[in-house]
Amino acid sequence: MRWRDLESLAAFDTYMASVDARLRDHGVDIPARPLQACGMVSQECHVSFTMSSDIFARIHGWFESRYGDRLLIDMNVGKMLVHINEDPFVVTYPLIFGTVKVEPLRWIENVTDRLLESLPSDVMEDLLAAIIRGFQAFNEIRSNLPPPLTADLDAAPRYALQRPSAPGLSKWSSQQAAEKTLSAYISRKGGNPRSKPKGGPPHNLFHLNLLASKVGLPCCEERLLRVVDCSPNVRYPDRVKTTLIDAVLANQASILICQHVAAHWT
Repeated sequence: MRWRDLESLAAFDTYMASVDARLRDHGVDIPARPLQACGMVSQECHVSFTMSSDIFARIHGWFESRYGDRLLIDMNVGKMLVHINEDPFVVTYPLIFGTVKVEPLRWIENVTDRLLESLPSDVMEDLLAAIIRGFQAFNEIRSNLPPPLTADLDAAPRYALQRPSAPGLSKWSSQQAAEKTLSAYISRKGGNPRSKPKGGPPHNLFHLNLLASKVGLPCCEERLLRVVDCSPNVRYPDRVKTTLIDAVLANQASILICQHVAAHWT
């Protein structure tokens, strides 16, 4: 096929739909498809072009018309729950290159200056420390851990802030992030994360922590495990009562557990 064969709108649309389908089959996310498609078009249609050319504009325009805002890339490294006066807020951590001056309190979504100014100095210090701790954790997590392991960390804030809120589902997401990360570490080091103590629960972070320590991971802090560890029943509010503060603390603890594993991943 040659590029000139795609001059008609119908031929171009049919061909681009084929390119899009093949990229999807290869697991390429929507935001990454326009650039990947340019490589395919260049190779298959025997044409060279730059990002300032009409060919690039035509290809990118096809994806824009099909997917719109789905092409936008989230440039954040992670989100973490915090609480202010026992109300949950989410901190969105930006992707930062080099050394820049930052204002961590501005990373709290939808917080007002008046609310922040009302906080006692010791509460403000604790809040800032938690935010910075989370930022350091996410940078280590994103640098070392495979993204599928921490998808549940992204879900935990959404459940806590949705209306009506679902703190039990949020805490369970935090538990799952820690469990999957510990299990992956054990498998990576040649252990068996599915080994269960006789009569023990199927989801047990303390047991996974023990298994991980046997294959080289320094033990996680017990206080963090205690905050996150829960049974699947936590997902059902009629079975287990979970508060929003429980969800916030579990999210923060889970992030620190994942950071601990990430620090020893390689």
